[in-house]
Amino acid sequence: MNPPLSTSIPYLDGWRGLAILLVLYAHFSLAAGGELGVAMFFVLSGYLVSGLLFGQETGIATFFWRRATRILPTFWLYLAVMAWYAAAVQPVPYTVPLKEMGATLAFLRTYLPPGQSIWSAPWPIGHVWSLNVEEHAYLLLALVAVLARACGSQRAKGVIRLVLFGCIGAMCVTIIYYSRIPPAGASPWMLRSECAALGLVASAWIRVMRPLTRVALVRTGHWAITPLALCAGLLCYAPGAPYLASPGLAPLLLAVAINYLDAAPMLLQRIMSLKLLRWFGLSSFSMYMWQQPFYKAIATGLPRGIALACALVTGAVAFYLFEQPVRRYLNRVWLNVRRAPLVDA
Repeated sequence: MNPPLSTSIPYLDGWRGLAILLVLYAHFSLAAGGELGVAMFFVLSGYLVSGLLFGQETGIATFFWRRATRILPTFWLYLAVMAWYAAAVQPVPYTVPLKEMGATLAFLRTYLPPGQSIWSAPWPIGHVWSLNVEEHAYLLLALVAVLARACGSQRAKGVIRLVLFGCIGAMCVTIIYYSRIPPAGASPWMLRSECAALGLVASAWIRVMRPLTRVALVRTGHWAITPLALCAGLLCYAPGAPYLASPGLAPLLLAVAINYLDAAPMLLQRIMSLKLLRWFGLSSFSMYMWQQPFYKAIATGLPRGIALACALVTGAVAFYLFEQPVRRYLNRVWLNVRRAPLVDA
């Protein structure tokens, strides 16, 4: 059975740590692995969010407050610093137009402005596309939770499974369609949320479906499921893999892998629970956000080793001095507000 949702499950932190290490390896060695790392982030998000919204039935307001305190302060600080950096420091100065900044702040930069790909933006925001995907998926899953709760406790699980399964099918069809007839717009179609959120939604669906199925193997799991799914997912990114393997098949395999990690061999769980790997997982969001300008600086002559060292130090400093204390403070504020007695106006 799935373990109870808890941020203290060591191998989940390790999964996140492996994901950020893959991104860092891809960026600073100019090799492959970045797509796999981001896909691993997505399926972990789906797994955790499913536990919150569909398992613990966390209140919608509390859910979005937690998401906001984790993402928005660091995101806003990063955009402010990068807007200044682009205008005053980078070799080719760039003043961010208000429309572009608005689209970025609204998690719509993958779509707007339509004439400029997020990957070719003249300031270091190419990695923000993954945040767009996650935020859109959070909205979708929250809407499903609201719908399920409105249908009553007896029908809720069935509604969740049906709606999420329909979303997965629609995303698969969209991926196939876009691969043949790409949509208008500058950013690559595989970055759009209706495609890139496949693994996240699939992971959420598996977590809901697994304890309710009558098939014993599916419900209890098997030690070989996660290793096999991980290996198969990795092959989807190998040179010579079918064109649709990485955007279509790999997210589904990784969704299976994360959901059955509790049944994986103890050796694999122990490797994923290593302290260093967990540390990278806990600081992964700051690491992911602040590595981008140093990665882009490689093209201007900054040695890769120095760029990586700067990214690691900056990410760690941002985590300990900004992300973690700000998040803890805001969550304390939320708890105090929720506990405050009602006062007649």
